[in-house]
Amino acid sequence: MDNPRSAEWRALLHELNQPLTAILSNAQAAQRGLASGTVDPRELSEILADIVADDKRAARIVKQLSTALKRKEHAEAYTKECTVGVPAEPAWSEEKGIGGKDDGHSVHRGR
Repeated sequence: MDNPRSAEWRALLHELNQPLTAILSNAQAAQRGLASGTVDPRELSEILADIVADDKRAARIVKQLSTALKRKEHAEAYTKECTVGVPAEPAWSEEKGIGGKDDGHSVHRGR
């Protein structure tokens, strides 16, 4: 089963791929029209407007990805900063019960 983060990344990458594919398709259509000499200036103008719009959409997605990465890096740095120098309690202690805390139910093993 995928973790939610990888599914989220795949969705964002798919969303980014859509405008990039549209940009390529429109650019190729414009090239074909120019090469054949049959391109209508209004049609070319519409194609270029679509390319600009798709580029702006892709740029917004990249900005969202960048912001998400910065937030993740900041959260990881904060978590690391908060845990540096804090000793981890052992999961098991001979003198103390589970979790290393004296819960009054200590289990002692004979040697």
